Amino acid sequence: MFFRTATQPSDIRAISWPKSDILISGTIVSEVDAWKDRYGFRQDFVLETQKALLRPKAPSQPIRGLIKVTSRKRTLCQYGDCIFIAGTVHLPKGRRNPGGLDTRERLLRRGIQAFLSCGAKDRFKVVGNKGRPWVRFFIGMRAHFRKTLNRDFDARTAGILNALFFGERDGLDGPVQEAFARTGTLHLLAASGFNVGFVAAIVLIFLPPIFVSRRLAWAVALVGVWVYAFTVGWESPVMRAALMATVFIFSRLVGRRADALNALGFSAIVLLVLNPLDLFDLGFQLSFLAVCIIVIFAQPLLEKRTLLPHETETFFEKIRFYFKEIFWISVTCGALTLPLTVQSFYVVSPISPLANLVIIPATFLVYLIGAVYFPLSLFGGTVVAPVVALIKAIMGLTVHGLFLLERVPFSSIIVGKLHPALVCGLAGGFIYLFMERRIRRGFFRVAAVYLFAASIFIAQDLLRPATERFETTFLDVGQGDSAFIRFPNGRNLLVDGGNGQAGQWDVLPFLKSRGVRSLDCVILTHPEEDHFGGLAAIFGNLTVRSFIEGPERDVSYLYRSFEKQIPAECRRMCVSQGDRIEGFGTILEVLNPKVDALSKNPNDDSLVLKFTFGKDSFLLAGDVRRIPLVEPSLLRADVLKVPHHGGKVLNEREFFSTVSPRISVISVGERNRFGHPRQEIVDALESLEGHYLFRTDQSGAVRVVCDGKNLAAQGYAEQTFI
Repeated sequence: MFFRTATQPSDIRAISWPKSDILISGTIVSEVDAWKDRYGFRQDFVLETQKALLRPKAPSQPIRGLIKVTSRKRTLCQYGDCIFIAGTVHLPKGRRNPGGLDTRERLLRRGIQAFLSCGAKDRFKVVGNKGRPWVRFFIGMRAHFRKTLNRDFDARTAGILNALFFGERDGLDGPVQEAFARTGTLHLLAASGFNVGFVAAIVLIFLPPIFVSRRLAWAVALVGVWVYAFTVGWESPVMRAALMATVFIFSRLVGRRADALNALGFSAIVLLVLNPLDLFDLGFQLSFLAVCIIVIFAQPLLEKRTLLPHETETFFEKIRFYFKEIFWISVTCGALTLPLTVQSFYVVSPISPLANLVIIPATFLVYLIGAVYFPLSLFGGTVVAPVVALIKAIMGLTVHGLFLLERVPFSSIIVGKLHPALVCGLAGGFIYLFMERRIRRGFFRVAAVYLFAASIFIAQDLLRPATERFETTFLDVGQGDSAFIRFPNGRNLLVDGGNGQAGQWDVLPFLKSRGVRSLDCVILTHPEEDHFGGLAAIFGNLTVRSFIEGPERDVSYLYRSFEKQIPAECRRMCVSQGDRIEGFGTILEVLNPKVDALSKNPNDDSLVLKFTFGKDSFLLAGDVRRIPLVEPSLLRADVLKVPHHGGKVLNEREFFSTVSPRISVISVGERNRFGHPRQEIVDALESLEGHYLFRTDQSGAVRVVCDGKNLAAQGYAEQTFI
């Protein structure tokens, strides 16, 4: 041990972490995810910290808390390992973009307070293991099942099965995950109460023919439920369902009748005692709300026909009631959780009840066959082959059905974030429609629910009147660029989309939250991944009418792959210096590149765009590293998107003096490996008189609004106004 002992342990968030590498000791308390991405080998895990060496030759400092570690070092590790690891530590930030994720709150609810990045050449040493044997057993079991599925099935089917059985979506391919999301069946790809119910039902189906005692079957079902819960990980929805199942099964064993709401309350108290922050977790809220809805609203709609003493239910009556149960639970849960889900995901799926009628029976069938598959998989080969073929056939038909449902018009509708008054109205209206007993026909009740929801969403659209202002939002996409522009005539435009992750998790949620279903135009300044990578998510989810890029040139394989995702009906155009883009009610000029003077570096051939509205003008300079060869007066602008993330620009002081902006925005990633923005760029901008500088790594998204006379700007994360 080379750490010297200090006294009181410090909270991770209270420490002033240096920008240089530090050394931390601790114990791995999660499963280790290891894979290869485009940058090479990567391991992710959660570390329970013990001590930290913040500076060379300084005494070590005891610290307490959890850190999420990303390591590029090829030092294999596992749950329970005691390690020394070097790297840079940074604290997670809150919501960076309107409509985006709040990473800090999400991690803090899991107890994670910071990130640590360990490079391929940084120190990483395993010195022992003191993990709990039972946790190691369940992690090993999950890893074994995952490996078995990957061995016996193709990548797509294995990805779906891993998501269905264990809630792991990492292996899902994009089109399949999108199909589940658009049809409102994504809840089945997360370990939840549905899965726990399937496990209990399968145990009770298989055991009674073997064991005469029904009580023994219930006891084995209880064991099966908890084995499953610990195997998939103890997330709130699974633990809620396991605790409720425990109450119900225990009541059966002692000959008592359990009340669903009492069992729900008991499980809520237990989980909140263990982690009070779960109360603010959307998954926790939806899980408990869904059970309340089923008990209070769905069950009264599912009354069975009263049987005479000599009568029994026929097989077809049972099947009919099973599908009726799925339908009404889907309708009631989908509608009454909508006030929560629409404010978080900004999308509704009207086709969800119909999709659930297909997916839930297929999922239960796969679970049923899975109870045979997993034991037989130990033998492999021809023994398990027929079961594998059967599961493949079911999953193939299910996925095909999902793709067909996804293509149904209005299967998924972007509605944006609702006004608070409309959210209250939506909830109140649904409660009334489901509790009103004068509506006796199910068809009329469902029609009333759908018509009422449609009226709320139409009202929301009417509350978004066409603005008379020119509005630009420079999104925080890390080390990349993306800007959304809304014009006074109601049209819109997106310039760049950040990298792939940013497009999916930052740009697309922002657009959805604003109720944007289509884009009039997408402009790509130049074909580099930090500008075009996120556009794949945009083209996959929104209607894009036209796509504008610079002059044709040799491009990378990644860009060629991206081009294949641009729909054929999207009109494509190439522009260069001197062109004007019409139809937006403002002057939109292209100042770079010059078509007969292209550079070998794609950065220097970035599109430089100038928007003029009234007396105000905006200059978006892409990634150029030199002053565009145009009349200096054309470069004059009130708002400047600083080129190349604040990187080196030739004659930067001359360039900034020529532009003479009142507001500048640097789109840059925190602690990026390029050292952007360069200090001389920041100094040159701050030397301008009457100038204000925004940086997305500090202010988050930056919104700039003008009416042709006055100009106002706001930093989203820091709530900075000018």
